[in-house]
Amino acid sequence: MWGGPSQFETWDPKPDAPEEYRGPFRPIRTAIPGMNICELFPLQARLARRLAVVRSLHHTMSSHNDGSIELLTGKTPLVAEPTSTAKSDHPDFGMVASRWRNLRPDGLPQYVGIPRRHS
Repeated sequence: MWGGPSQFETWDPKPDAPEEYRGPFRPIRTAIPGMNICELFPLQARLARRLAVVRSLHHTMSSHNDGSIELLTGKTPLVAEPTSTAKSDHPDFGMVASRWRNLRPDGLPQYVGIPRRHS
């Protein structure tokens, strides 16, 4: 999710970490013993048995944008772009899934990717 909340503010609040690493919200228990998520997700906490939370992803890119491209497309950018203005040569997973699912009954696409603008 471009520009989305961090893992500390969602599914991995790290309540026992030093204050500078923790998110601003309190963790709440889920239906899975020992698994806590952000207090803003009570419905997801009740449905935790149906979730697959992956907390082991990482990348070796030197810029945040290149890492995001690798995560969203599954492809490492051909050339590192430290200015975070790189564009991917590959479609992201949402676009691929949309292609397989075809149009919705109302004719609208399942997914739309909008390029980010940098000021």
